[in-house]
Amino acid sequence: MLLRQRIKRVVISCPPSVLRQWQEEMVSRFGLAFTVMDRA
Repeated sequence: MLLRQRIKRVVISCPPSVLRQWQEEMVSRFGLAFTVMDRA
């Protein structure tokens, strides 16, 4: 859907313990850079 430009945003909710792992996986597997938004 991103390639077809049908969506602009993606939200991924995950436990804090795997947050960085998910972020790295999205870059390495799909070439997508995500911004981490947390309470801080």
